[in-house]
Amino acid sequence: MPERATLNFSGYEWEIRRTPSDRGGGNEYDARNAWVDAEGLLHLMLAQRDRAWTSAEVKLTRALGYGTYAFVVRDASHLDPAVALGMLTWDDLGREQNNRELDIEIGRWSDPGNKDAQYVVQSQYVAANVFRFLAAPGRLTH
Repeated sequence: MPERATLNFSGYEWEIRRTPSDRGGGNEYDARNAWVDAEGLLHLMLAQRDRAWTSAEVKLTRALGYGTYAFVVRDASHLDPAVALGMLTWDDLGREQNNRELDIEIGRWSDPGNKDAQYVVQSQYVAANVFRFLAAPGRLTH
């Protein structure tokens, strides 16, 4: 197995996560679940393999620093209520786990009645740091 798997998207090199995580009760990652198509669009997939669900995560291989960042999502209105898509920036040089983290999260957290999107400034345990809303169907820029 190669030391790390990468892909090129939006003019940058991204590392594809392959190591498991205990976030959310356990998460298996599979590099086959992340790819860029012929149109240059990034795809992140959930897939059942060997009777286990696997997901996808990519991160930039270098820091970009301070600035304005935009995430464009083609359409997340049809995600299963158990699925969540997270787009975030963070500074891993901080002393705290949630240091300087900003999140855009699309999902219903397993409850079809929940609003399907939120913006979070960590720490999420401060009520004023979370803004939940209903995302419009179709292409959205966050």
